[in-house]
Amino acid sequence: MFISLTRSSFRRGYRGRTIRQNLLNRYVNLYQASNDEDLKITKRSASTTAMTVALSAAKAPLVSGAALTFFQVSPVLACQALWAAPYPTISDVRRKKSTGGLPPLPYFSMFANGFLWVVYGCVCDFNPTIIIPNFVGFIAGGYYTSQFATHSSGEYNLKPYYVGAAALMGTTGLVGALLDQATAQNAIGLIGCGVVVAMLGGPLQVMKKVIDEKSTKDLPLPMAVATVVNSCCWLGFGSLVVHDPYVWAPNLIGVTSGVVQLGLIAKYGIHNDEKATTGKD
Repeated sequence: MFISLTRSSFRRGYRGRTIRQNLLNRYVNLYQASNDEDLKITKRSASTTAMTVALSAAKAPLVSGAALTFFQVSPVLACQALWAAPYPTISDVRRKKSTGGLPPLPYFSMFANGFLWVVYGCVCDFNPTIIIPNFVGFIAGGYYTSQFATHSSGEYNLKPYYVGAAALMGTTGLVGALLDQATAQNAIGLIGCGVVVAMLGGPLQVMKKVIDEKSTKDLPLPMAVATVVNSCCWLGFGSLVVHDPYVWAPNLIGVTSGVVQLGLIAKYGIHNDEKATTGKD
């Protein structure tokens, strides 16, 4: 009897120890699994933090102090010079009541360009450095376009320019209103690059004529100078401050276009209507 009880107690004690050992093993495994998961979360968090810091560093301006202020302010001021540059030419058009051989592309593209970049500035968190100067450009471009159309000499068919400007502005408005921010930025930025190139390179539409006639009468000096200054300022802002290729890339082409225009003017001289008339007489 005693032996039987002893064996029974031993078995119960053994089973109890086995159960406790199994429970202990489970607790240990759960604890290790929890630590592993915490370690993974910590690593992911550290990786995310490192990536965020890296992205922030990549977006940080490459200049500071006075240089940063210059590149934030100068594009706004340079834009006003660019918008004002065609005014003497358009005033001359109004006086003569004819556009002569002036190319229409710079004026129509300035109108569409102003609207496009206002929308782009809105989808870029309402960036005032982009919105304010381009709104002025939109108004100025509209005025120049209307005067060009009113006094058109008929040398160019303006219908494609009307259709192109309307299509660009309509498409830009719909993209900005209907698409998400990232998609809208990319779409409008790509369209804007083409429009900026057209506006800044538009005067070169008459480059062949200038070379053939050895005359810069259809290549206004104020627009060439303003193109170089404006493009340099936006090139600096886009590359050194906001790191936005949609801002700096087309203006790199703008600088090239302006330099070519100035080169032609330097070679053939600044056109003067009075001198040209005297020469003919």
